[in-house]
Amino acid sequence: MPECDGCGSHVTENYFRVFAVDGDLPACIHCASNREAREAGLRQQ
Repeated sequence: MPECDGCGSHVTENYFRVFAVDGDLPACIHCASNREAREAGLRQQ
């Protein structure tokens, strides 16, 4: 399971499906708001 770059927490497949993210995240729901995490994911695409 992928890990968040910010806090190292595992990110669920459901989270990736909702936010359409591939690879590691610089921020996730454990260390950022949903909006911030979504923006982080969109930047990675």
